[in-house]
Amino acid sequence: MELTRDKDLLDALKGLPFRNEKASQSAFKELVDELVQDDDGNWRHKSGASIRDAVKAYQKDEDNAYLFKVKASTGTGDNQKKPSEVDNKGKSLFEMSQAEVLKLAAEGKLPRR
Repeated sequence: MELTRDKDLLDALKGLPFRNEKASQSAFKELVDELVQDDDGNWRHKSGASIRDAVKAYQKDEDNAYLFKVKASTGTGDNQKKPSEVDNKGKSLFEMSQAEVLKLAAEGKLPRR
């Protein structure tokens, strides 16, 4: 019976972005202690949720965030192009008018050395 419980829990935890194996084992140990068997013989979380739902709730809980990999920050979220991605690709600064160069400078889009 416990083998079925452990397999179901491991399947639900598989694919989650844990920091490392130790974090994965810690989550397994914590969750397995909270599983109970219902009247039908099915394993459920003590709250009554299915194993998969309990794992989802566990992952969303801020207290468990330290177990998971941190999402990479992309900054402020604005979609401005980087200076290396200037709209005038292939066009030399010397081929642009002074107004175009000043506009690129104001937007922070001049190529870096």
